[in-house]
Amino acid sequence: MKGAQSTCHHSYTLSFLLVLIQLFHPTHSIDVNTLSSTESLTISSNRTLVSPGGVFELGFFKPSALPRWYLGIWYKEVSEKAYAWVANRDNPLSNPIGTLKISGNNLVLLGQSNNSVWSTNLTRGNISSPVVAELLPNGNFVVRYFNNNNDTPSGFLWQSFDFPTDTLLPEMKLGYDRKTGRSRFLTSWRSFDDPSSGDVTYELDIQRDLPEFFLKKKDIEVERSGPWNGIEFSGGIPKDQELNYMVYNYTDNSEEVTYTFLIPNQSIYSRLTLIHDSVYLYLFTWIPPSSGWRNLSTGNCDYYNYCGRNAYCDVITSCNCFEGFDRIYRRQWDWLEQSEGCVRRTPLRCSGNRFLLLKQMKLPDTKMARVDWRINLKKCEERCLSDCKCTSFAAADVRNGGTGCLMWTGDLIDTRNYSIGGQDLYLKVPARDIVLISDEKRDINGKIIGWTIGVSLILILSVIVFCFWKRRQKQAKAAATPIVKNQVLMNRVVLPRHRNLSEENRVEDLELPLIEFEAVLAATKHFSDCNKVGKGGFGTVYKGSGYMSPEYAMEGIFSIKSDTYSFGVLILEIISGKRNKGFYNSGRDHNLLECVWRNWKEGQGLEIVDTVIIDSSSPTFRPREILRCLQIGLLCVQARADDRPLMSAVVFMLGSEAADIPQPKPPGYCVIGTSPETYSTWSEQKDHELCTVNQITMSIIDAR
Repeated sequence: MKGAQSTCHHSYTLSFLLVLIQLFHPTHSIDVNTLSSTESLTISSNRTLVSPGGVFELGFFKPSALPRWYLGIWYKEVSEKAYAWVANRDNPLSNPIGTLKISGNNLVLLGQSNNSVWSTNLTRGNISSPVVAELLPNGNFVVRYFNNNNDTPSGFLWQSFDFPTDTLLPEMKLGYDRKTGRSRFLTSWRSFDDPSSGDVTYELDIQRDLPEFFLKKKDIEVERSGPWNGIEFSGGIPKDQELNYMVYNYTDNSEEVTYTFLIPNQSIYSRLTLIHDSVYLYLFTWIPPSSGWRNLSTGNCDYYNYCGRNAYCDVITSCNCFEGFDRIYRRQWDWLEQSEGCVRRTPLRCSGNRFLLLKQMKLPDTKMARVDWRINLKKCEERCLSDCKCTSFAAADVRNGGTGCLMWTGDLIDTRNYSIGGQDLYLKVPARDIVLISDEKRDINGKIIGWTIGVSLILILSVIVFCFWKRRQKQAKAAATPIVKNQVLMNRVVLPRHRNLSEENRVEDLELPLIEFEAVLAATKHFSDCNKVGKGGFGTVYKGSGYMSPEYAMEGIFSIKSDTYSFGVLILEIISGKRNKGFYNSGRDHNLLECVWRNWKEGQGLEIVDTVIIDSSSPTFRPREILRCLQIGLLCVQARADDRPLMSAVVFMLGSEAADIPQPKPPGYCVIGTSPETYSTWSEQKDHELCTVNQITMSIIDAR
């Protein structure tokens, strides 16, 4: 009995210890990236494959409430789920019974009753040698022999990168395989929750001397990449100009003609994706520690043949004729509509022609072009000049000063210009038109300069005389103004000369500062008419000393670009929720503009945005639009007035979906310091204060 009790006691003790082990040392799931011939993935098991590094995950997913299940690959770490590849996009499982397994040398997806829904369809290879399926770190799902550790495409029996859906990942190729005859292209989803093949495609057209990518919707050309120029496609593929983290590669040889891009920085995720309800190709980028994808697309100017023939699109001024051409239908462009384009002012002849250089252009559609790689740019010019049918030419490869000759015959279709990028295009025009163009410009410039000087001199003399006369009147009026103790009588209203503050109210409120009356008199020069801004229902408004542009504050130079500067400061104040006056950042930045510029250069533009605006949980949070407004604000406050856009251009940029906004240059501000990239000046204020750049207005109340 004793032995039995002892055995029973030890049994209970062992069971108790096993329970504790289970409680405090639970089984940890280990991510795997391979599927052997003896394993399978099922919908019911909820098992997935995870790539080394944990970026990508492969498994089953159900995108909508409809009974449709798919096998796909998605980004694992990003909270906003993005699918990179779908196997059975056009043949979904109709119930939650699905199995992915290896059968012979093939990957097969089986549905109910073991019917095949999708397969790799491999027919070659050694059936006796076992194979394994593997999810690679770059998101490529491959099938290879078990004993072959070659991670290059030559060692794969099959790879998902050969069958893209709607997304191009880094290292994935788009284009044409001349060995197999396979064309790799993108096809959008049918809708946001339906992965089946949609109406939008992005494919390389190789039926021309220089291949180009075309985005089509229902086989209608919507967007064109332009030809490869040795460095990049001349247009049509969105590029992030803020961060130069992408490396582009184009291959054209006897085996393939393909395009791919690389991301050397493995912490940055980027993908090119077609959206079902859009006609643009989008570049999505996720940069830790941000919580979501930032996206960049092409704009209206990249819409195929947006301005018609012999015209080019500009993101600021929209459609424009080439020099020497006139619009066909003026009314169409007056309403910013797509038009028939332009025609030559003077028909081309076989002689007496010259070339106009058009810089930073997207090259025209190469359908009516031919290329000769044997000659350089100089020989190309001579050939085009002697060819009666040639209308323009460009270098086929811009490297090494330009090699190869690309010549167009007939009208030029689908061109635009860029603030950054593009290439030189040489347009053939009659020499007579070039002379007329030069004379017209010279006459116009001469007239503008003459009128400007004449009107300016008259205005300056008038203002000087008027201000002198009014100042004498104001001085006489101020001398006659009755003063009783600490009060001044003005416009029948008694105003205090000094403010009496209690001890608890002596700290000045920066949001609504109180100003001594003597300071107002000095700032407005005794309410001089020269300082009058305007008059409304509440009385007259006078200006004081500044947000003034740096050229006006320091040199007294005023222009229409000065208003642009003030507007830019207001934009940045609204976005940041901080005022330029009194800005303090632990000594790191002298003022708000310097803080915004520093964060912009470091790619941390969202860091300065007011927390009230940057609420990522809000459905109205759109970081791309915020960064766009920030970029426009920085364009407005650039140091050089010539670099700032006109207010009409600012309004166009704020209201347009166009993505090609110029990159800003350093802002201008009046601070202590010797920063070489800012428009700055020294000040003798005490304690290294900022120069005063705040504007003051004072209203004198009149009865209605």
